[in-house]
This record gives sequence, C-alpha cells and structure tokens, in this order.
Amino acid sequence: MRARPGLLLLSPTARGGDRGDAPGPGPHRGGTSDVRDPDAARATRTVAAPPTVLVCDDERAMRALMRATLELDDYDIVEAGDGDEAIRLARQFTPDVVLLDVMMPGRTGIEVLEELRADADLAAVPVVVVTASIQREDRERATAAGATAVVAKPFSPRELRAIVRELVRDRSDGAT
Repeated sequence: MRARPGLLLLSPTARGGDRGDAPGPGPHRGGTSDVRDPDAARATRTVAAPPTVLVCDDERAMRALMRATLELDDYDIVEAGDGDEAIRLARQFTPDVVLLDVMMPGRTGIEVLEELRADADLAAVPVVVVTASIQREDRERATAAGATAVVAKPFSPRELRAIVRELVRDRSDGAT
C-alpha cells in the first residue's frame, strides 16, 4: 500500500499529555508538532487524513452540489471538469472513491472508467457512475466497464452520502 500524503504525526505532548485531548481546534493537515520530550517522540502515533473523493462532472453546478453533499461527512473533495482532468487527478491523489459523470465532452465517463480500471494503482478504487440516462443499456455498459455503483440524476443527496460512506468504510476495512 502506498503512503498517503497529508499524514500528521502527533505525540502525547502535542496532544496535551496522556489525556488524549488536543488543545485548540485540533490537528491540521500538513502541520507538525513541537516535541521536546524524547519519550514523547518515541510514543508518536499517526493520524490519517480524511478520505479523498474525486468528483468528475462537466457541469459546475453538479460538482458544487456533490461537494456540498459530501463535505457534510468531512471528505477531502477534488474536482475535475472533464475526463482528462479526472484521470490526471486520480493519478495524483489516488482517491478513496470516484464519482464520475457519463455524458461529458471529449472523453466520456465510460472511457475514463475503463482507463482507471486498466491502471494498476487505481483499478481497485470504487467508482460511482452518476448518469442522467435512465436507459438500462447505459447502466449495463457502466457496470460492464467496472462501475462499483450507478446512481441516476437527479440523485438523493442522502442516498449519495450513504453510498460513498459505505464504499469508504469497505475500502478502509479492506486496507487493515
């Protein structure tokens, strides 16, 4: 498993002693702790960054809706406006889940999905295809290309959150 960027090391001293309660608003990504006690430095533990979700849709309003929906669960959201950008960002961030629109100019969501599945580093990342099409053939095509789930637009924000939560939980359970 590759190391994830954004891990923060906290010592018992930086957390406020052995009580485990951190002073202030809590750890921030990319920060460091000032450890003066060598025993505390040896007791350092790792705190994982929030899961990353890549949202790919050519419609800015749809990306904003998905972002607002998922930020309720404290995910790091990365947005792509087209298929090429989605592939580039997926390779850069190795997201925990990808939300992928089908109908986009240039490279379609199905083509992006096929490329993600062909990439050894990204093949296991769950991909939720989000589509305005209600045609059974389109859903079957997405599933055949490797979609983990297919969600119809307009979607229920509650349903989308539940799907992403379950996929993140399944992925983290499989990593342990």
